[in-house]
Amino acid sequence: MLTRLLTRTCFSKTKKLDLVRPGTTYLQKSEVVKVLVTGQGLDLNFDRDDLRGVNFQGANLVDASFIGADLSEANLQDADLSLLPKDI
Repeated sequence: MLTRLLTRTCFSKTKKLDLVRPGTTYLQKSEVVKVLVTGQGLDLNFDRDDLRGVNFQGANLVDASFIGADLSEANLQDADLSLLPKDI
C-alpha cells in the first residue's frame, strides 16, 4: 500500500475530517485533528508523535508538549508556543 505524506496541508475549518481514512499520517491522532481544524491546542501532549509535515501555522499551542516529536517539514509559523507561568 502506498502511503503519502501530507505536508503543510491547511485543514482550518474542515468539516467531517474525522471520517477520513488517515492511513499512517498524523491524522490518526484526534488531538492533532482538533488543532488542525480549530487552531486550538492549549496544554496538549504530542510527546514522541510523528508530526512530519503538520501545518500548525497560527495555532494556539500554549503549554503544549512536543518532547521527542518529529516535526521535520512542519509549519509552526506564528504558532503560540509559549508557556503559562506556574504558581510557585
